[in-house]
Amino acid sequence: TPALMTPSGLALDNDTLYVGDNATSTLFAFDLNGALLDYVPVDMAPGALMGIDLDIYGDLLVVDADSDTVYRISPTL
Repeated sequence: TPALMTPSGLALDNDTLYVGDNATSTLFAFDLNGALLDYVPVDMAPGALMGIDLDIYGDLLVVDADSDTVYRISPTL
């Protein structure tokens, strides 16, 4: 399991807290007690993941600062 090094965004969806990690370009999902539910490395260079948010459909919006792009990711926990 990779370590959370440099948090760069938080998004809360019901009982799941999503955290983006700028240093590793990894998305983490935690329950509200802080237990890790899942994680996924995203296809970005280290340092490119600059923020996350949720849209009205529950999809994660992830910002890639290197390519000036916002990606939509549908979480499946």
